[in-house]
Amino acid sequence: MVNQLDTAADTVAPRNILFLGGTGVISAAAAERAVALGHRVTILNRGRSGKPDPDGAEVLHADIRDPDAARTVLAGREFDAVADFIAFTP
Repeated sequence: MVNQLDTAADTVAPRNILFLGGTGVISAAAAERAVALGHRVTILNRGRSGKPDPDGAEVLHADIRDPDAARTVLAGREFDAVADFIAFTP
C-alpha cells in the first residue's frame, strides 16, 4: 500500500526521524512511508517482536525502559523528529 502513495506530493526536505517501536501495524506503515519519502529513519525497539523491520530503516535494539541502554545505542545521534509508538495499545 505504501508504494501506491504519491511521493511527489511531499515537499518536506529529508529529515532524520527516530521511531520508538516501529514493528506494529501503524508504526511500521509510518516508518515505511517516511523511508519512501526519502527521510532517514532510525527505529529503536527491543528486537523481540519477530516481525520484519521496515526496509531502508536503520534498526537499533534497546529497551526504552532502560535509559542507560537507550542512551548507549543513541549516543552521538541527532534527530529532527521522534515518533513514539511504544505506548500505543489498540
